Amino acid sequence: MRNRNSAIVIGALGLAFCLCLFVYGAAQQKAANEAGGKVIDVKTLPAPVKACAEKIFGAGKNYEASEETEDGVTFYELSLKDDKQTKDILMTKDGNIAEIEESIPHSSLPGESLSALQKMFPGATIQKTESRQVFSYEVLLLQNGKTIEVPISADGKIMLKNKAAKKEKKEKKGKIEKEENEEKGK
Repeated sequence: MRNRNSAIVIGALGLAFCLCLFVYGAAQQKAANEAGGKVIDVKTLPAPVKACAEKIFGAGKNYEASEETEDGVTFYELSLKDDKQTKDILMTKDGNIAEIEESIPHSSLPGESLSALQKMFPGATIQKTESRQVFSYEVLLLQNGKTIEVPISADGKIMLKNKAAKKEKKEKKGKIEKEENEEKGK
């Protein structure tokens, strides 16, 4: 009788454990879906992404990973959570960092930001505060004897700020498309 009761208890514990794993996995998938991605096994990450994660998080840290595609570019979001904070890193398959988000204490928010929030949202309480770093690059180019400064994001988007530069980009794109169409017509 005692062995039978032990077997029932062990079976019930095993079932409860499996249920907990299922619920945990479903919660992770839901969080990734809400963020626009799907949960993936860290072991399947590209080598440059793993190497970058190890540099930022440290060797042997357990982090979660998700994969998302935006405008045809695949990104990997890695999340490291502990009791006090969360750190999320968004990077390309080559390990280029596009963005870092890190939870911070509310008191770390600059005074001007806090004042602006209080003015725009009177009576609201802060639930969570994150610092957000978006990475981009500036590249100095020499083209036809002219120096051009071009800001570019980690995913390859040219981020031209002024109207003249945007117009020049559109004109070049239109010229290239016209040449391609002419070649197709030949």
